[in-house]
Amino acid sequence: MRLAEALLERKELRIKLSNLRSRADGNLVVQEGNDPVEEPNHLIRQMEIVSRALTALIMKINKVNATATLPNGMTLGDALVQRDEWQSQTGRFRGLAQTARNGQVERYSQKEIRNICLVDVTELEKKADDFARRARELDAAIQAANWEIDIE
Repeated sequence: MRLAEALLERKELRIKLSNLRSRADGNLVVQEGNDPVEEPNHLIRQMEIVSRALTALIMKINKVNATATLPNGMTLGDALVQRDEWQSQTGRFRGLAQTARNGQVERYSQKEIRNICLVDVTELEKKADDFARRARELDAAIQAANWEIDIE
């Protein structure tokens, strides 16, 4: 199985686990004299089985992420951390730029207090764009590797 397929399976197992939980929640308590739509103990057992399968799969994925490398020599795990940080930096700089833009309110008269922007909004946007580009390029390399790497 390729790493990309394992990641898709992980997503499906998480969804299945969430659905089982919702179904179990809806059948834990019924009015006296009524039967549940589904047997809650059976759903709970299924949750335990799916949870064990998910845990085992995540452990395999983590082992691969710790050892497999990208063409640039970075491990997948490190690349994921770096990509996430660059995505966070993108959001932070875009947020700062937006706050700076919103703080520059037009005055209606000379008697109103004037707000002055203390940062270069264009420079903040450039930094955000740079982080977004780096994250996008690294993500493309990660996605390509996911389809090339086999998982045990």
